[in-house]
Amino acid sequence: MVQWLVDGLHSLSRLMSHSDLQAQLSTEKESARGTQEELEKERQNQKKISLRLSQEEHQKALLRRDFQLQSLGLQARLQQRLWSQERTLLVQESQHLKQALLLLSLKLRCFLKHAVSSTLADLKVALQDLSAELRQERQGSQELTQQFAKAKASWEVERTELKSLIMQVTKLLQIVYVYGD
Repeated sequence: MVQWLVDGLHSLSRLMSHSDLQAQLSTEKESARGTQEELEKERQNQKKISLRLSQEEHQKALLRRDFQLQSLGLQARLQQRLWSQERTLLVQESQHLKQALLLLSLKLRCFLKHAVSSTLADLKVALQDLSAELRQERQGSQELTQQFAKAKASWEVERTELKSLIMQVTKLLQIVYVYGD
């Protein structure tokens, strides 16, 4: 029965390893860098195009490119904000899990010391207490996961709204371009 508790503790620590959290943070950071690179490529393309256009077409193209660059800038900032918030939540979750594992380890050590010299009834009560504490820790972890999911969903809604706004501005520019001639 003690081996079962030790195996459970090892399984819990493998599920939420720190390296998994770091890998997820690294992926989000790379995504933000990619958007920044796209922004720089668009800036370079704008310089090449501006040399070939007439002055009137040049002004219209600059206006379109400016809005496109603003759009990419908004996307980059949105990804930066999302990455920053996710990183903060992951760090908090990691710290919470480390504290929970440390507490569980200390309680398990204490339990094992007392189990050797206690009666069978004492052992049963201690196991029930430990089981209740494990349930509470699991519930706390689930609540943290739900909070993270809600925050992420909120960012997705904001991101979708910004994309919609960008699309509307782009369509408006296309109309201005078509009818502006």
